[in-house]
Amino acid sequence: MRDNPTLTEGQIDRIREIATLRKVSSGDVLYEPSQLNVPLFVVLSGVVTNTRTVEDERVLAVRRAGQFTGEMSLISGKRSLIKALVAEGGTLLELERDKVFALMAKDTELSEVFMEAFVARRLLMIQLGEGNVVLFGTKSSARTLALREFLTRNATPSLMSTSTRSLLQAR
Repeated sequence: MRDNPTLTEGQIDRIREIATLRKVSSGDVLYEPSQLNVPLFVVLSGVVTNTRTVEDERVLAVRRAGQFTGEMSLISGKRSLIKALVAEGGTLLELERDKVFALMAKDTELSEVFMEAFVARRLLMIQLGEGNVVLFGTKSSARTLALREFLTRNATPSLMSTSTRSLLQAR
């Protein structure tokens, strides 16, 4: 699965038909963690970074010309897990969530590209332990294990910590 595909000119043209053109400057925040109804952005020029949700804002992904933002929370309607920040000014196509659904319903090629990337990005976030859930507990605790299994079944990225010190060292 590819988590960062580059769209073809033809694919971008089909998105452009229903998207809003948006000029952005370095430092603009496109969306924040816990924000609802996050749009999809296609980078035409410039650079957009996705950063983690904690203080150090480690860069998790970089989106360049022809690439797009978004992950499974865009489809599920749940709150965003990450922050999207413009690292280099440019031009984006902005596609609201309802327009993403409409496009995916009529364009199977783009639907496959988006879904493959969204699933791959969510799996990567789970592997990295990135997200907005921190689970404290011992590894031998039945309750902790039950919560970890619940989070995994629901594809919720989370970080496991047995102490505050280990949490701070992991970040």
